[in-house]
Amino acid sequence: ASPMRRSIGIGEDEFYDLLRQRDAAWPSLLKRFLDKAGELGLYVEMKGGLSIKHSSPTGMPLNLASIAKEGTVDTQPTTWWNRTAQGKRYNETLARAIGGFVKEIKGGTEAALRMPDGKMPRISDILPEHEDAWLKAIQTYVSEMFADSNLENP
Repeated sequence: ASPMRRSIGIGEDEFYDLLRQRDAAWPSLLKRFLDKAGELGLYVEMKGGLSIKHSSPTGMPLNLASIAKEGTVDTQPTTWWNRTAQGKRYNETLARAIGGFVKEIKGGTEAALRMPDGKMPRISDILPEHEDAWLKAIQTYVSEMFADSNLENP
């Protein structure tokens, strides 16, 4: 019998240490943002990186962004699990704030935030300058998801 495969996650301390090696400002910027996000009911899940999540009215938790230990911010998970329309609106709001664009993925069923050069934004492309815009976009996305589920399940 072959040994079971386990996905080995990294701990939060290690994650912040790796971020600090890239940019000394990133850990404190991210922690401050996560404190504010926590007030909106969001929580952090650590696997290979740090995911910012919110409980969902139906199905899988909402994933607002996955932040890699290199400091890149991936917003594509907002369009997973048939959340294309809400996720695209969220990404468009962020793109306007940071001067980026929304890249369509998988034939337009998924989308993600990109910088003008086509790369994923890094923490410092969004924080601290666009912190309020990000929090507002998160709030809108979460409330849309809950409103839409109420329409389906009166």
